[in-house]
Amino acid sequence: MRTIRTFAILAGVVAASVAPASELLTVHSLTAGKNANVSLNYFGSTLNVVSGPQLASLDGGAMFDAYCVDLTHWNTIPSSYPVNSLSTDLLSNGQRIAYLYNTYAATVASSTQGAALQLAIWDVLVDNGDGLSSGNLKSSVGGGILTQANAYLAASVGQSAQANYLKATGHGTGGNYYQDLVGPCGPGPTVPGPAAALPFLTSAFAMRRRAKRGK
Repeated sequence: MRTIRTFAILAGVVAASVAPASELLTVHSLTAGKNANVSLNYFGSTLNVVSGPQLASLDGGAMFDAYCVDLTHWNTIPSSYPVNSLSTDLLSNGQRIAYLYNTYAATVASSTQGAALQLAIWDVLVDNGDGLSSGNLKSSVGGGILTQANAYLAASVGQSAQANYLKATGHGTGGNYYQDLVGPCGPGPTVPGPAAALPFLTSAFAMRRRAKRGK
């Protein structure tokens, strides 16, 4: 019973240490020159959206380009709302999305690239990156955007990374506002997903067992 109790205490400590702290996300504007209007077929419905990065900051800090990972809600710009900074492990195909963000967001220099990167992120999120001509998310956007999006998708196959999943703590009046976004990892660690806490718990339990055998 003593070992079980120690394990339970350790589990409680880890759970407390990774509890998300709310931060204020401010979306200042669409990032100038990096967005384009596109039409999507999303689960059979037509969505006319702006595709590309949003210029954002956390708690009044440095601005960064954030990309949407939430096609169910939208942002009124400018706006400020509370978010939890979480691991992209919690997103569907989150590590591949993080790779796309970390590898390409800083290199986006045009509306074609910005719109394409956003489309690639959405396709990985919704359809496992099967391309924009099939699945639950489709687009026939032209102007080189589709070609660039497919290039991003092809380069991201089998890749993984970590970024910051900025999950809105609520979605405003009527449930239609405040998007979840992805952004750069900040100076502090993001809250890991459940699998990320497991190695610590396992090693702590093993240390406890070794200590008992040594007595």
